[in-house]
Amino acid sequence: MKKIRRLIMLAMTIALVFVTLTSCSLFGESSSSGSTNNTESSGYNSNQSSSTNNTNNNNSNSSTSTNSNLNAIAISGSGNKLTKSGLLTENGQIDTYSYTPSIEGRYRIETTRSVIWTIVDEYNNKILDSYGYARNTQLVDDFESGTTYYIKLKACGEKGDYVITLHIPNSPIQLREDSTVREGSSRFRFIRQIDVFTFSAPQTGNLTITSTLSGVCLVYDEYGNKIYTSSGYERSSISVNLTQGRTYKFSIECYSTLGEYTVTVR
Repeated sequence: MKKIRRLIMLAMTIALVFVTLTSCSLFGESSSSGSTNNTESSGYNSNQSSSTNNTNNNNSNSSTSTNSNLNAIAISGSGNKLTKSGLLTENGQIDTYSYTPSIEGRYRIETTRSVIWTIVDEYNNKILDSYGYARNTQLVDDFESGTTYYIKLKACGEKGDYVITLHIPNSPIQLREDSTVREGSSRFRFIRQIDVFTFSAPQTGNLTITSTLSGVCLVYDEYGNKIYTSSGYERSSISVNLTQGRTYKFSIECYSTLGEYTVTVR
């Protein structure tokens, strides 16, 4: 009887050990399988998703920039002042205008609402940036004849109808020649406008250049070297040493008074 009980106890012990080992094996495989799946899922798919998102973002940025230029509103026409109208409906809105200058010189661009400015050329090189500051006036000295530029206006606070205006500079003016006098006329149409006059010196020596309207004056020799500056001060008359027969450029920048004026060299 005792022997039978021992056999029964031994059988129960063996059965219990078998069940325990089997359970551990099953749980181990389940845990390992789950870990593998998680690793594959978070590793490959996550990287693939990240790569895809980055690619999409890059494509989106490129597409946005390209579409912005392709959809630009062309500013064109004749005369010294060109205008276009627009509408700002929400902050962050960007209106893009294209312009191809035929004259090199200083341009003044104005908007009737303050906006954030960016100007790029046709190769997407940035030539002007207001660095996040909203303004309604910009002076541009870097426009080259025959190159298309894109003027991007970003809404920042102000909304509603607006007008963008381009003030076109005058072409260089050749002074009329008399035996001892050089003379020519122009018109200041916007503040900070720069007019350039070319002339040959009527004689050698200290000559006087006068203007009926004052402005900041510069004189360049035929090689483009600056030989006189009024150092930012407005002048209506300057004296500069010139050589007879050589070609010079006289530039004058308007700071205060608009209107017609005459330049004389004698």
